[in-house]
Amino acid sequence: MSSLSYTGDCAQCSAWCCRVYEFTPSEAFAEAKPALQACNYLSCQHRCQIHPRRSELGYSGCIAYDCYGAGQLITQKQKLAGPLTEHELFRAYLNARSLLEQCAQLTLALSVFAAEPHNGRAVRRQREKLHRLLARPLPQLVQLSSDSYLEQSLTLLRSLAQQKAPAKTTRLPVLPG
Repeated sequence: MSSLSYTGDCAQCSAWCCRVYEFTPSEAFAEAKPALQACNYLSCQHRCQIHPRRSELGYSGCIAYDCYGAGQLITQKQKLAGPLTEHELFRAYLNARSLLEQCAQLTLALSVFAAEPHNGRAVRRQREKLHRLLARPLPQLVQLSSDSYLEQSLTLLRSLAQQKAPAKTTRLPVLPG
């Protein structure tokens, strides 16, 4: 994998988000959809039949959602993989999305810590580790447990945030007189 995009590209995807997630009726979703089932508006070619009208039809949640590039990554890898069940592909998609979201957050952290060599190296190392995982063949992405990597990324980001946070000082009230 030469480069990763941390932004979804619906045109290069097989509509994983439209099949994996549950929709609960709300301001974001006009009607219910069970998890692991295709949206009613999804064509057999995995294209949204209401894409330009999602907002007016009550699907602003679809507009707000970003897979961080997991959709096109799994679609691309699926072409190279042997036969996998739909549920295995769904799992690979969810794992890839989690890893890519972490990469996006680490990239943002790099922009804050670029001038600090030690912190920048730690962020780059974690992001490179995630990139190596994302480069694995699809069957390995299915078996991956992204939770442990998420915990590593969050621990690193929390540590960096604490370093950047201003020191708390206790101010005594000024008494009149």
